[in-house]
Amino acid sequence: MKNVLVFFDEENNLAEIDLLKNSNVDAQFNFYGYRINAREQIQNLDLDENEICMVIVGESTRFLASSFVADLRKVINSALPILCLNINECIGLDEANCPRILWDCGAIHMPFNKESLIYLLQEVNYQDRNQNSKGSFHLRQHPRPFDLE
Repeated sequence: MKNVLVFFDEENNLAEIDLLKNSNVDAQFNFYGYRINAREQIQNLDLDENEICMVIVGESTRFLASSFVADLRKVINSALPILCLNINECIGLDEANCPRILWDCGAIHMPFNKESLIYLLQEVNYQDRNQNSKGSFHLRQHPRPFDLE
């Protein structure tokens, strides 16, 4: 079972968190909620206990408080793989909603749905981010014939 750190907007992403809680995937989710207008939120962020960081990306994610960005910096400076799941089902980097700090840090951007979640939790290579620490990535679940050449 994988321990997954989940960052989300606690004012706008409660339905997605309920879906994660009821998804029946082989993972232990550790939820860290942030607010837009919070002055300072102190989270006891324990990166050593987690294997993956997941960020739920919605319309309000880029407006979350500075404590959200500070915690993202801690994750980026660690070796944890970063998964950005787009609520609007965007397949790759959602430049309109994803915080700029996540654009070029080696994060994997995928749509938020159960199929993508299961695929990501099974297929993420923990060394990928160390090898590709720049840019943003998308994992193709169903390779096209010319991708295999």
